[in-house]
Amino acid sequence: NGLSPYTINSLDVEYKDIHRREFYVAYINLNAALMYDQLSEEQKPIYFRFNTNLEFMIYTHIWESTWFLKSLKQLANLIDGVSYDWHIEDKIPDFGRSDFIRNDIRDVFAKHGLKLAKVISNSYHSQIRNAFAHSDFNFEYSNEENIIRFFNYNSKKKKSWELETISYEDWHTRFAITICLAQFFDEAIDKKRKQLGDCAIDIAFPDHKNGDKLMPLKIRH
Repeated sequence: NGLSPYTINSLDVEYKDIHRREFYVAYINLNAALMYDQLSEEQKPIYFRFNTNLEFMIYTHIWESTWFLKSLKQLANLIDGVSYDWHIEDKIPDFGRSDFIRNDIRDVFAKHGLKLAKVISNSYHSQIRNAFAHSDFNFEYSNEENIIRFFNYNSKKKKSWELETISYEDWHTRFAITICLAQFFDEAIDKKRKQLGDCAIDIAFPDHKNGDKLMPLKIRH
């Protein structure tokens, strides 16, 4: 039909993510600790496992989100001096995203000495995402020790699958960092857009009628 397949904004992708983000914001705003304290000793482990399963789901959805990974990758490209990638979604693999997150995103931030690399290392772990997706985990709840056990543990098979167990406290730290990263990143993008105000910006836009050759274009924000 002659129309360009390229768009300046990403509202179509953001629209797919809007209810996922709405869900985790609603979850973290619940006063779960207050509800937990009101339960009987028999009910507390069940309630805790219920909430942790929800947290696993939220955690997995964040690190599988195309919009989230695409935005992080574009930021990594910008920091690395790489031009805006109009085909970024083609670079995000359907499988093996752990290597993409570590090598193409985290390691770029690390190369430039940015703390964001450590934030990703302290939050993302492919084994945890895989354990939830394939039901390869269980809870061990007692007065002495409360842990989550991973049945996909295999230190010989993969270097990044070295977690045999994780304490509830360590899991909640990873979950909290992931939530903060996702939320603050969204807020930072929105804040920067508002700071731009009404202005004209020069960009290199693909000319789909000329083999996607980049052409100068001035747009109004």
